[in-house]
Amino acid sequence: MEKHCRLLIVQMCVAVVMFAMVSFNVSYCQAAQWEKVAESTEQTVEIDASSVEWVEYPELGRNIVCWYKYIEKDKSSNVYHCAFRETNGAPEYAIFEKISFDGEGNQIDHQGTSTPDNSVYRPVVPGSDGEQFFQIAKRYAK
Repeated sequence: MEKHCRLLIVQMCVAVVMFAMVSFNVSYCQAAQWEKVAESTEQTVEIDASSVEWVEYPELGRNIVCWYKYIEKDKSSNVYHCAFRETNGAPEYAIFEKISFDGEGNQIDHQGTSTPDNSVYRPVVPGSDGEQFFQIAKRYAK
């Protein structure tokens, strides 16, 4: 009887640990949720709604960080890792990572880093696509 209880306790502990590991991994491995935000005859622009979040960078302040994808007519695409912030009430953006894909979805290039740098921020021009994308990112921010 004592042997069976120990075995049952060990099995329960293993099950709890395995469940915790799976739950932890799922939160970091979610699939992209691409949603169309703009379209022209030349390209479509999508935002990964699941990627939009507020991030506090020690030297850069509070940013909205997200991924935007530009899809060309030939199905090639560029995916941009962007950050938006406001400095003294003026919106700024940074594109700090770019991944390029051919029309078949194969990665052909990667540039940048996983976090922005102060030197890559640019002002958001009023009335521009950048302003529209900043407003869209603000709506999606978690």
